[in-house]
Amino acid sequence: MSRLDPLMTALFDFNRTYQELWDKYGFDSAPDYVATCATVRIDPGRLSGKSNWIAAHTKVGEAIAIIPPIMVENPLHQAIYQGVANTFTLDDVRAGKCRDLAYRHVYVDDASLQLNCPQAERELIDALVTDHDQLVVLIG
Repeated sequence: MSRLDPLMTALFDFNRTYQELWDKYGFDSAPDYVATCATVRIDPGRLSGKSNWIAAHTKVGEAIAIIPPIMVENPLHQAIYQGVANTFTLDDVRAGKCRDLAYRHVYVDDASLQLNCPQAERELIDALVTDHDQLVVLIG
């Protein structure tokens, strides 16, 4: 069990409680709802096991991971994400490579570097969110 497991469980539980306060179908679209109510941000700090947690929780049919290109090229991160299906870069998202996959969670590793403005975050949500029950998790 990762040191982040209790923290992430509490974050997800809190978000589920928060979502109960909203009429999810009262929004114009699923991306609008998810951007407002089902996007969570957390930055537990450097070397806290963020990438390891994402890799351990990215399962086919359940989640996808969006990682920076440097993690694809860096041998340390290659080892972390080796064998993890559904791992993509933002360029993959823009190219539509995630479009036909089924997933409930979107994990974005090093989110503060990858999505460095609100517009970039919204573009990611618009590209990936197709259902009101999805959750976007911006980590780091």
